[in-house]
Amino acid sequence: MFVIGGIDEDSNRIIVEVDESKFGKRKSHKGHRVEGVWVVGGVERTPERKIFVTTVEDRKKDTLHLILSNYIKEGSEIRTDCWKGYNGLARIPGKRYRHETVNHAKEFKTAAGVHTNTIEGTWNGIKSIIKARHRRAPIMK
Repeated sequence: MFVIGGIDEDSNRIIVEVDESKFGKRKSHKGHRVEGVWVVGGVERTPERKIFVTTVEDRKKDTLHLILSNYIKEGSEIRTDCWKGYNGLARIPGKRYRHETVNHAKEFKTAAGVHTNTIEGTWNGIKSIIKARHRRAPIMK
C-alpha cells in the first residue's frame, strides 16, 4: 500500500491535506442530491505532491480514521475541514498525528495559514478528467 506524509529529513512533520468528495452526477436539478460514490484523498504539501485517493462507503469517523491510518504515515500533520468524521485524529493510538482544521463556514485559510486548497484543487483536476456519467460506484471502485 502506498503511504504518504511522515517526518522529513529535517525532522519536520510533512503536511498532508485531506478531504472527501462526492463523485457523481446531479440528476437534473441543481440542489438535489448527487448520486455517486464518496472518495477520500490526501495530498502532501511537498514539491512531489504525493497523493492517495480511495473510495469509501461513508464518511463516518471510524471509516475515515481507518483510511487515514492506512494511508498516512506516523507523525504527519493532517489538515482538514471541520467535518465531524475527522474529530480525534490526533488521538489515534501510535500515529502521533498533529491535526489542524479550517472552518470553511468562516474562512478558507486561517490566520495561521491552515487551508485545504491543495486537495480541493486536486478534486477539481480529477473531476475535470472523469466525465460525470462515469462517476458512479461500479466504475470508481
